[in-house]
Amino acid sequence: MTINRHFINTLDSQLDTTVTVAGFVNGLRDHGKVLFIVLADHSGQVQVVATAKQEGFDQLRTLTLGSALAISGQVVKRPVHLTTVEPNGHLELQFSAIASLNQAKELPWGNQLSESVNEEMGLTYRYLTIRHTDLMSKLQWRSKINNFLRQYAIKDGFTEIETPYITKGTPEGAREYLIPSRLQPEHFYALPQSPQQFKQLLMVAGIDRYFQIARCFRDEDSRGDRQPEF
Repeated sequence: MTINRHFINTLDSQLDTTVTVAGFVNGLRDHGKVLFIVLADHSGQVQVVATAKQEGFDQLRTLTLGSALAISGQVVKRPVHLTTVEPNGHLELQFSAIASLNQAKELPWGNQLSESVNEEMGLTYRYLTIRHTDLMSKLQWRSKINNFLRQYAIKDGFTEIETPYITKGTPEGAREYLIPSRLQPEHFYALPQSPQQFKQLLMVAGIDRYFQIARCFRDEDSRGDRQPEF
């Protein structure tokens, strides 16, 4: 199914036009003849307003938190006294049509907000808690920072090279993760604790301006200043 959609963070430029947005139901308030839905995608969230006189209203009332859907409607400004300081808090979507993409069962934590669940449950259902804008924002900022560093280094004449993740054991400051070889019984590969030795070989090869955003693996207990993968 192909949907000609707008991302929610672009709705400010679509005032008084009819658009289609797609995402997950992040909030529901049923006031009988008026229904408010908070719809969220990776770029943000927006409030959708529907009334009992509209076709599709009964279908909207069957929605559950976490359901995936596409909604069409007109982007309008909220009354001044109803605006909020949140992104898109000054506008809303007046519902006109719905396409249900996937109806969700009850969330593991019921109707409470995902950011209020305990850490263990949040990690078990990480793919659900990431939908929350705060966690999503952190992942997006990480991507932006990595991209900025990458572009800065390349403009300064550095070459990005990915060094191997499967290598031989080397004496460093921690235990290594060992991977058994299927073709050579009793032999093992190791995950690198750092790319230092590969970096030195690249220097010898004449690549004196090298960089990478590398993964390092150390078989250690998690502590305040230690983790097995970083």
